[in-house]
Amino acid sequence: MASKKTVTVHNLAALGPDRLAVILADLAETNAEVKRRLRLELAAQIGGDAIATEIGKRITALRKARSFVDWQKRRDFVIDLDLQRAMIVDRVAQTRADLALDLMWRFMDLAEPVINRVDDSSGSVGDVFRSACEDLGTIAVKTSPDPVGLADQVFTALSANDYGVFDGLVAAMVPAANAAVRSKDCTRPSRSSSRS
Repeated sequence: MASKKTVTVHNLAALGPDRLAVILADLAETNAEVKRRLRLELAAQIGGDAIATEIGKRITALRKARSFVDWQKRRDFVIDLDLQRAMIVDRVAQTRADLALDLMWRFMDLAEPVINRVDDSSGSVGDVFRSACEDLGTIAVKTSPDPVGLADQVFTALSANDYGVFDGLVAAMVPAANAAVRSKDCTRPSRSSSRS
């Protein structure tokens, strides 16, 4: 059995929600990562639109950033990137798959500018984007996108795949493309019925 001083979910739950809220608020004042995570969790409580707005703001900030992220800061940077990716998948896509798909494409658009300013000798930044590429397919299945629009997006992404983050995109999108084509076929009258 773990000591009562060991940081475990059980021991922290014993502190009670009010005490934990105070501790988290104090941590958020001094730790940007904790504050960012708490803002996302609070926005998730409101709903898909609110958390999508918060994630959108972070994506915009990451796109505008110009400073180089060296190996010493890379770990925290990767955690932040992966948090944004995970929140899109775990929180936004559950209630607003359409917003999640748009956000994930915007997130993937960060790949080149982010990798250009990060020491990614370990490949960990690229791995976050490769995971997001797989997530694109999962989310797209939930949205039934327009097949032509989807094909255009995939083509555009593959045309600018300088770092290999879109290598798995075609395979990830096959289920969504199939579903989109099937749904379009169901809405068209069959040839035999149109001849009658």
